[in-house]
Amino acid sequence: MANRVLAALKHTILALDKTAFLNLYKSLIRPHLEYASVIWNPALKRDKDTLEQVQRRATRLVQGLSHLSYSGRLASLQLPTLQFRRLRADVIQTFKILKNIDNINYSRECPECGKAMFQPVTINHKHSSSLWLSPYQPPKLLQPDFPANFEDN
Repeated sequence: MANRVLAALKHTILALDKTAFLNLYKSLIRPHLEYASVIWNPALKRDKDTLEQVQRRATRLVQGLSHLSYSGRLASLQLPTLQFRRLRADVIQTFKILKNIDNINYSRECPECGKAMFQPVTINHKHSSSLWLSPYQPPKLLQPDFPANFEDN
């Protein structure tokens, strides 16, 4: 969907200055790229690159910046990478869960999963935070008891 909006924007407006681009990009394109990113944050590099490619193409629309590298265009527009924004959203969501700001409904099949996911561990170190999160090991799912071979009788 973000590609469609970007294409429509490209065909509608011939040249964009920085302010107009930022307003249009932040309101029309970036929400599609970041929707529910805390839940579906891509794990594969190719998926991350696909998302970043949309922002890469979008920044080329700004008049006078197309000759710059991608990082140069981001610096000129004062935009972070989408990877940075996804990481920031994850940190904010973790904070909200730890501080009980967000009410999370854990599944009925595994109510202890959510409680175990964010267990604070108190450690006393001089040069470190006193609050750490313990690594989460999800429980193994119960497998149905099927016979090992399915030969016809």
